[in-house]
Amino acid sequence: MGVNSSDNLSTSPTFTTNLVGGYNKAEVDSFLEKLKAEQEAKNHRIQELIRENAKKTTELINLIQANATVSSILKEKMSKIKVLEGASPSKQTEKLTDAIQITQAKEALSIEKERIHCLKNELKQRLYEFEDFRTRNIEVWCSSMTQLNENISESLRNKKRETLD
Repeated sequence: MGVNSSDNLSTSPTFTTNLVGGYNKAEVDSFLEKLKAEQEAKNHRIQELIRENAKKTTELINLIQANATVSSILKEKMSKIKVLEGASPSKQTEKLTDAIQITQAKEALSIEKERIHCLKNELKQRLYEFEDFRTRNIEVWCSSMTQLNENISESLRNKKRETLD
């Protein structure tokens, strides 16, 4: 690597070195490639978590909509029961049929509510995992940068010692 550029005078000294700022270029490049690979893997995992969260959120929205539908059906059936309470025996049979359907709808609603509850808990857990992963990712990156700075400082100190000797 030449120090002088085309802007400098031709009498400027020219030398080559494998050191960058007093550091071994190959070691710095290797360390940076390792950091880059780790960061890419972490970014890939974050994207996977985002896709999973989007999928679970869509599923949760669908369940909430189903819950609303079941609730409206229940309200409709309950209003029919109130109307039919004073009706004839044939209406009483219809009322019984409606009551059975209401019971089934209530059971379905209960199951849907439980699924929604489980999905909410799973989404919360995934969010906590994602936040923890992101925090650890930032901590590892900071630690790597600190280590790189320490390596650079140590290399500079060694270089200064070598030049003083």
